[in-house]
Amino acid sequence: MHWCYGLDLFERRYWWEAHEVWEGLWLTLGRDSPEAQLVQGMIQLAASHLTAELGRHAASARLHDRAVTRLERATARLDPGAWDIDLDTLLAQAHDSEQAAP
Repeated sequence: MHWCYGLDLFERRYWWEAHEVWEGLWLTLGRDSPEAQLVQGMIQLAASHLTAELGRHAASARLHDRAVTRLERATARLDPGAWDIDLDTLLAQAHDSEQAAP
């Protein structure tokens, strides 16, 4: 439930709110599990978008790179049907999001 709510917030560009929802989920998953890595990658991606909107483009780029690396590792380890999302599309969108950030 938290995962889907966070995705909804993220898709609506509520970066901080998505981050807050996912952080509670991330803490329950154990830091090294692929599921935790997926959530942490999305937290970092949301933070990247937020920092870009605040005009902190260097920090945003660093967060974006960390997020994509984490998401790549997570998606390589997760079952493709996990979390009821298309992991390949999620990763492609993460790669593309750097150009779309303000």
